[in-house]
Amino acid sequence: MTTTEQVVLSSETFADNAPEDFGTLVSNQPEPAYFVEQPYYNLDNSESITIKIPKNTRHTNNVKRLGIWCSGGCDSTSLLYLLAKTIQDHNLDLYIQPMSVRRQRPWNPVKASAVIQKVTEILNFDRMLPHQIYYPPRSDPHQTEWQEFQDRDKKNKDTEVWHVLFDGLTSNPPADVQPYSNGEEHRRGDDVKKEIESECRAHMRPLYLIDKRFVADIFRQFNLINSLLPVTWSCEGTIEASCNFTVHCEECWWCWERQWAFGRL
Repeated sequence: MTTTEQVVLSSETFADNAPEDFGTLVSNQPEPAYFVEQPYYNLDNSESITIKIPKNTRHTNNVKRLGIWCSGGCDSTSLLYLLAKTIQDHNLDLYIQPMSVRRQRPWNPVKASAVIQKVTEILNFDRMLPHQIYYPPRSDPHQTEWQEFQDRDKKNKDTEVWHVLFDGLTSNPPADVQPYSNGEEHRRGDDVKKEIESECRAHMRPLYLIDKRFVADIFRQFNLINSLLPVTWSCEGTIEASCNFTVHCEECWWCWERQWAFGRL
């Protein structure tokens, strides 16, 4: 069995988003400690990820709230499920703060809300905080969805909306199987250095070294194919092609990736 390599940042920042590089550092820096380091495997045990939940970061000695960006897609949904399951299985006194942004993709908060409700229902999870949705002003061309993520990460870190931030970014499928580029090679491509834990432990990306086939195995392994998967949304097709975001268009790259990994939409 080959265990997916665990890569930690050598600096304070992720390349594309860095909530951990601002805020006040605690004066008495503790030794890194974790509530749990829980491995999860794909179905043939050839790959693994680890859900690591820090007890402390360079900004706090008292981690209580775990933030997670929820899009309604399969990747962030699988991470939300595993995070909640890990907290529940280990009886941890922690809370999850789910968050979404609405702008370029108006369906995200709607689909994410359904996912959060379903995960809570499946696990009977009682430590899910109310879903926070951010609405950047559409009149401001500079306040893009991505800018809103960065601004909110900084504000939420400073105001302790969360103490550790998780996101469900995964790797692209192998380049030789993709029908065409998704324009995400700078973040998800084979040549990108992929760091799953920031040095100060305030930002975690446990899925970054695996692709959607692993995510599909998580859904299969925990019997979520007929319960949780139908609530998720991967399509980025047009309003017309997706019937006003009610059915997957079956034409966009993201529908292709879902079909490739799950064998279904």
